[in-house]
Amino acid sequence: VTASSLITYPTNVNNTFQDGFTNVSYAGSQGTLGWSGNWTEVGDDGNVAAGTIVVLADGLNTNVVDFHNSGASLVRPANLSSNRQAILTFNYRRQALDTAGDYLQIWVSNGVTRTQAEVSRIAGPTNDATYQVSSNIDISAYISATTSVRFTSVGMGPNDYIYIDNAQIAAEKRIVITNSAAGAPPNLASGYT
Repeated sequence: VTASSLITYPTNVNNTFQDGFTNVSYAGSQGTLGWSGNWTEVGDDGNVAAGTIVVLADGLNTNVVDFHNSGASLVRPANLSSNRQAILTFNYRRQALDTAGDYLQIWVSNGVTRTQAEVSRIAGPTNDATYQVSSNIDISAYISATTSVRFTSVGMGPNDYIYIDNAQIAAEKRIVITNSAAGAPPNLASGYT
């Protein structure tokens, strides 16, 4: 019978949660999937254009997140629940960091058991003339419906700067596709009596 066969096979689907900070806003979303909420400041004034954490043009990239001073965080949630793998990346630039005690912690939480971990650190005294690309940070162990990424400034003074741009989570999920085979069924054997 024509189109009576079904073909079922698994395949990977790749999507991204991404914010390139194209506007002075904590609501930016340029990925294929939308974030679960906006960026939220913790330990700062909540103003995207003022305080310890601000979005601004730094002269090299159009808009970036500027961290200076210590003790403030920027957090954003993403629903990763249907995915089997998640990779975090971002661009960064360090300016005027004096010691290894000036750094930005990158934390990831699953939001369910409140399990969180520092998955990377951008530290001085190295400084960057151009934007650097982070390593691929595997955050698959923290996949949940309430996964969150947090950047926290530590040890930095008013003249120490770390700039972040193009924060992205690349997420991969496995799905099963079922298609009907078109045309007449194949002739599996012939010439036998």
